[in-house]
Amino acid sequence: KIFQEYDIDRVVHFAAESHVDRSIKNPEIFVQTNVIGTTVLLNAARNAWEQEDGTYKEGKKFLHVSTDEVYGSLEEDGTFFYETTPYSPHSPYSASKASSDMLVKAYIDTYKFPANITNCSNNYGPYQFPEKLIPLIINNVVHTKTRPALRSFSCFATSSILSPEEIISSMMTTSFPATESPRNSCATIGDRKSTRLNSSHV
Repeated sequence: KIFQEYDIDRVVHFAAESHVDRSIKNPEIFVQTNVIGTTVLLNAARNAWEQEDGTYKEGKKFLHVSTDEVYGSLEEDGTFFYETTPYSPHSPYSASKASSDMLVKAYIDTYKFPANITNCSNNYGPYQFPEKLIPLIINNVVHTKTRPALRSFSCFATSSILSPEEIISSMMTTSFPATESPRNSCATIGDRKSTRLNSSHV
């Protein structure tokens, strides 16, 4: 109904359950939101954009916002993630995001669906939700609490971090390119220039 009423040109699919520790406790919620939810959006966009001959209305694009956690952990030897890095998820969260990536890729291949995928680094900035690693540790230090016990694999992994402004700028470039990029293009945002953090050293 929303697609029909507003003739939507771009979908930027940010919506996700994203906290690793909560995915360990309640993995089914992450499957429901990240996998089933993505399927619902893909179908809604396809139904609104696909024409009778199987082509799509001009100027339509679905940007699926994913995570570099689908690749696993960065090595401490200075190597980076690339668009060609094999997927190696290690938590229910990253597995659910990898699954949603595969669904988008399948729609691109099967239906020639006009989509792009971004696999973004972690981000940190003002007003970040307090359950996330950096604000959680800062909050505990300010209130003289001990560092929290972190159970998840990724909490002891090396990650890269970008500011939200840098990530949004990259996403806008991917979603609204000067010239239309290939439908099946993917972009790993941040790992070649962002700050590296090993959370086991925090």
